[in-house]
Amino acid sequence: MPRAFFHDYRQRCIYHITITKAPHVMDFGRLVGSGREAAIERSVLGTIIARHIKRIPELNPKLRVLQYIIMPDHIHLLLFATEELELPLGQYIGMFKVGMSCDEQLG
Repeated sequence: MPRAFFHDYRQRCIYHITITKAPHVMDFGRLVGSGREAAIERSVLGTIIARHIKRIPELNPKLRVLQYIIMPDHIHLLLFATEELELPLGQYIGMFKVGMSCDEQLG
């Protein structure tokens, strides 16, 4: 279901997506260091997520990952739909999530 009824999520556009983990899911990483030395150390699941983010263009070559960051309990994706998509963006995000879930269960 689209978030904004007035927007066609198949349009060529740059999208900022935030995906938050469910409470029962392990953290994607942990904060290490402090100040300017602070960083996120990825968990096994965080590593799986990074691998799948890099594969998003395989879901549709019209999708480009411009930037992403994996936080302990959520991820941010900056996606560029370079042309009109065949499906709404949410369906590709759903495919991305299913791919991660399958990989996590196998790994």
